[in-house]
Amino acid sequence: MTGLPRNAVVADALREGQWWISTSRSRNPVIRLIQDCLPPPTVVNTQQDAQDDTYLWKIEDEVWQYFTSKAHVSPPQSFEDGVRWLKNPCRDKNTALILRLAFQASMYFIWRERNSRLHNASSRPASALILEIKSLLRCHLNHLTAAQRLIPPAPSLLMTWFGVFH
Repeated sequence: MTGLPRNAVVADALREGQWWISTSRSRNPVIRLIQDCLPPPTVVNTQQDAQDDTYLWKIEDEVWQYFTSKAHVSPPQSFEDGVRWLKNPCRDKNTALILRLAFQASMYFIWRERNSRLHNASSRPASALILEIKSLLRCHLNHLTAAQRLIPPAPSLLMTWFGVFH
C-alpha cells in the first residue's frame, strides 16, 4: 500500500531528510492517517536507532545462548530459520516446550528492555533479563506441571527444568 517492503525499517521511510510518504498525494485514508501521525523527520536518529538495535541483538544473543546451551542444542542463526526450528528443537518434549516458552519470554523481555531504554533511558545487563525470564518460566512451568498427565517414570516439566535449565 505504501510502496515500502514489509521488513522496512524507519530509515527506509526517509528520503533526503524527509518522510518518503509525506510526498505522496494519495487519497487513501490509511495513507492520510499515517501522514498525519508522522513526527518531524528530525526526531528520527537513524544512527542512534542502529546502535540501539545492535545493543539489543547482543542481549538477544546472550539470553538465547544461555537457554540453548543449557539444553545442548544449536539453533540456526537467522531469525526465520530459528522460528521454524522451534517447531521441533529437540527430541525431548518437555525440553522442546521449555525452549519455546523461553523464546517467547525472551522476545517479550527484550522488547520490554528496548522500550525501557527508549522511554526511561535505563538499561539492564543480559544477566538481569535471564534471571527475570527464569523466574517467569519457573512460575509458568509450576502451573503446567500441575496440569500435566504423566505416565511414570516420565519426568514432569519442572523436573526437566531443574535438571536441564537450572
